[in-house]
Amino acid sequence: MPEEESKPEIQMNFEGPVGTAIGKIVHQPPKPLPVGIPQNLPRTDAKEFVGRDEVMERLHEQLQRTERVAITSVTGMGGIGKTELALQYARRFLEKAYPGGACWLEGRGVDVAVQFLSF
Repeated sequence: MPEEESKPEIQMNFEGPVGTAIGKIVHQPPKPLPVGIPQNLPRTDAKEFVGRDEVMERLHEQLQRTERVAITSVTGMGGIGKTELALQYARRFLEKAYPGGACWLEGRGVDVAVQFLSF
């Protein structure tokens, strides 16, 4: 039996870019993908968000009617939870409906364009 046949055969498959270092081929693994979905949603102090399922579903239907940009408004007296509704909606549907991310924009105090560009 020739000497070459008695050696174990080792094979490895690599995927990804290959570079050279001092004349030898080395494997360079791909860069890891960013972790999570980009978002800048503010924290919420709400322990539970209950009693708004119907409104939440209606809001979701309005925002999912088209593949284009969807705009809707939530109106009502001050202090009834409009901002919390929008925040809870964004948190609930972020992964399922907005895998590209969510940019939270404050309506008062800071220029919306500045907020968007800093996102």
